[in-house]
Amino acid sequence: MKYKYLLLGVVILLSTTGCFWTVKYKPKKIIKDIKKFHFSYSTGNYIYGSVSYEIKIEDEKYILAIKPDGVEEEKATKIDIDDVTIENVLNILNKYNVKGWNGFNKSDMDVLDGNSFSMSITEKDDTNTSAHGYMMWPDNYHKVKEELDKLFKNILEENKEN
Repeated sequence: MKYKYLLLGVVILLSTTGCFWTVKYKPKKIIKDIKKFHFSYSTGNYIYGSVSYEIKIEDEKYILAIKPDGVEEEKATKIDIDDVTIENVLNILNKYNVKGWNGFNKSDMDVLDGNSFSMSITEKDDTNTSAHGYMMWPDNYHKVKEELDKLFKNILEENKEN
C-alpha cells in the first residue's frame, strides 16, 4: 500500500514538473522583420488622450509616425528611420516575446473609465500579430510600453533638434 502512494506521489511530482517546464521554457516566437507596425495606448479620458506609434514602408524607406499625448492624429510627427532603429524595435519586441501576445483581446468590464492599448505587426511575409486590451495587459506589456516610449521619444527629441 505504501508503494502505491509513493508511486502516485512520484507521478504527480513528475507531471507537475513537466507542465511547469513546458510553460516556463516554451520557445519564443520571433518577429523577423517589419512591414507595418502600430502601437497605441490611451492616457486618459480627455481630448487627444492617447499615444501612438506607426511604422510603414513608403518608397522603400521606413517612416515612423509619432503622435504624443495631447496631440491630434493629423499633427503626428513623421520621421524617416533607418535599419538600426528597426533592429532596436525588433529587439524590444522579441526580448519580451510580443509575438506571443497574438490573439490577446481582454477587457475588464468592471472598469468604466480605464485605459486601453492596441498593437498590430505585419511582417514582410504578411504574418500578422495583433493584441488589444482594456484594463488588462499581456505579459510584459508595461516593459514593452516603457521601452518603446523611451526609444521613440528620443527619436522625436533628436528630430526636433535638427
